[in-house]
Formats: sequence, structure tokens, C-alpha cells
Amino acid sequence: DKYVWCGTSQGLSRYDKQYGTWTSFRQKGGRQFMTDGRGGYWSWWEPEDKDSLINNNINSLAVDDRYLWVGTKEGASRYDKIADKWDRYSRETGLPSQDVVAIVVDGYDIWAGTSAGLCKYPRMSDDPNAWVTFTSGIEIKPMVVSKEFARSLVSDEIWAIAVDGRNVWVGTRIGVSQYDKSRDTWTTYTQEDGLISDAISSIAVDNDHIWFGSDSGVTLYNKKNGDWTTFTVENGLSSNRITCIAPDGDYVWFGTFDAGVCRYNTKTKQWETFTKKDGLAHNSVLSIAVDGNLVWFGTNRGLSRYDKTTGGWTVFTQFHGPEDL
Repeated sequence: DKYVWCGTSQGLSRYDKQYGTWTSFRQKGGRQFMTDGRGGYWSWWEPEDKDSLINNNINSLAVDDRYLWVGTKEGASRYDKIADKWDRYSRETGLPSQDVVAIVVDGYDIWAGTSAGLCKYPRMSDDPNAWVTFTSGIEIKPMVVSKEFARSLVSDEIWAIAVDGRNVWVGTRIGVSQYDKSRDTWTTYTQEDGLISDAISSIAVDNDHIWFGSDSGVTLYNKKNGDWTTFTVENGLSSNRITCIAPDGDYVWFGTFDAGVCRYNTKTKQWETFTKKDGLAHNSVLSIAVDGNLVWFGTNRGLSRYDKTTGGWTVFTQFHGPEDL
């Protein structure tokens, strides 16, 4: 993609990598405010323009060959990059909740995780009501229902999603649910199996390995042999509070809430840490995207770009252009 898409708490921004220009997308309509410079304060209501973002507070983004999918605090939006058109999805059209926390592309489908369940949508469909929802259905407890025979999500409160061929991995506040699409079966994983924490905030698929991030560190699951490995500050992480994970060839990037970003070499088992002193806009890293020789980091104070070839950093903020470091 020639663009880099950035979701923020105040709307969506698109960066053109070729020309170095920015375009903003926001929800149109609603209550507007203005001051007249003389102490006057005006407020009025504008009719909502549905050909725009459904909400400016963005939780997640996913891009396919035609569409950009946006999860927000008030529903989901689909942007048609060819037709320059927006579609909206909410509880009225089938979402289990307005709060769409995670979105991933899976072939012809889109998986969306919300605060009230998981749902699937045929991404090329023009029917806004074509959502299929998966919920916990029953409360799965060790003394009541064995997790080997789980029939549904371990929890409706979803924090992360990743797709691995035939499987959908769902991170929740009380464990991980693995959905086998071909068999239509569910498996639950918790600390009893090897997770360092049941509260999973990020998931990444890396060939035959699945990475799980939490506030207590990282867990690596080997699908081939079923082994579990944990990583904490004692093993090389700069912080146990993991916010995002991005595999990158022989490396894996880990964003942390308070201590920058870590890069792990899966071959040499060596760790590197990058912080604000190295070029990050802020040490709280909320998202990572690998783009060839470039790696993009969304932080609490702007966007950072790392060039793996030169080792150089560039920072983009709201009020300033790129600053080469």
C-alpha cells in the first residue's frame, strides 16, 4: 500500500509515502462549537453526514486490497479506497457492541472483536446486516465445563484477535479462545496451560508460533510441539506491560506501555531496546506496523518511523512535520 493509515482519538490520518503529504478523515456532523474571539461562545447542531467515519475515537485498523476497516468506540466503518466512499456498522446492523476493539482481515472475511463478543463479516458484501456473532453463551469455569470441550468464547470481552490459516485466536481478560474454522470447535487456554497471564492484550502469528502479550510479559506458543515459553524483564524485555507485537522475519517487535519498544532476534536470542532517547516519539508504544525496511510505531506523542537499513528515525506529530533524528 502506498499509504500509512493512522488511527487516533481524534480521527483518521493517511500519509502518502511517495509525496510525504497527509490527509485527515473525521466524523462529519454532530454538535459544533466556536468562539468569536470576543468572549462569545456558540454551539449548533449539524446533520450527521453518514459518508464519513462513524466516530473519531479509533481503536483498530485493518487494510485489504480494496477497503480500510476502522474499529471505533461507536461502531465500525469501511472505507472504499477505489470509490472514495464510507459505510457504517453498528449494533443496529448486527454488531454485538458499539465498542469495536480489534479488526483483522481473513481472506474473504473480516473478524471484529468487541466488548460484547466476536463477529464475522463477508468483507465484499454490500449488506450491512450480514454479521455473524459468536459469544460466550455459557460461563466457562474449571469446575463446571472442561476447557477441552468449550463450546464458545471463554469471555465476551475481547482485547485482541489474530488469524492463523484455519484458526482464529481471541485474547480476552480471562484467557485465550482458539476457534477452528474447519471443525467449528473452540479450545480455551489459560495460565494452567502455560500463559503467563489470562488477560491477553495482544496476539501475533509468526508461522508455527503464536505470541501472546499481557501486563505480565510475553508467552510464546509452539503449535508443532505444544511447548510454552515465557519472557519477562528478567529475560530481556524492557517492561512486562506489552501493548502490541509485530513479527518481522527473524525478529519480533514488542511495544510496551512505559519502556519503549523491544526487538527480539529469534535466531540469536538477543534483545535490543529502543526508547525516546533513540528516536521514539514517546516511550508508550501503542501499535507497530512493519513496512519492508521501515517499521512504524504509534505512540502517545505521535508517530515514529525506523529505517532498518540506516538505523535512522523520523518523528511525525500533529503540529510539526517529520523531524529526522
